[in-house]
Amino acid sequence: MIVGVIFVEVFLPKSFSGGENREPTVFQAIVIAPFFEELLFRAPFLYLAVRYCRLFLLPTVLISSVIFGYVHGDISNIFIQGVAGILFSVTFLKCGGMAGKFLKPTLSGMVFHAVLNGSNFIILFFLR
Repeated sequence: MIVGVIFVEVFLPKSFSGGENREPTVFQAIVIAPFFEELLFRAPFLYLAVRYCRLFLLPTVLISSVIFGYVHGDISNIFIQGVAGILFSVTFLKCGGMAGKFLKPTLSGMVFHAVLNGSNFIILFFLR
């Protein structure tokens, strides 16, 4: 989500980024973050691992998930977002990634990511 927040702060008007509020907006969490995070952390690496060397597939899933978790906060986030990263990787692979496809599995991961982020926003909304 960090990459998405940076993109929104730099390239989009303040109305998209929530103004001076530093909390991510629904737009950032459901549209921007899944798009950039799937392209940055998973899709290209999993695609290349499947396409050229399947031996590196499991290490690619684990390393990308650990990095994904770490950039969401600190070491403790590796366990929470890292597990989500593994689920996103499995979604990528099951939706055509293992067959060497790129677009459909990437979009599937983005949709899953958006649904997860959206459900988190709904839960947090009701907990306030």
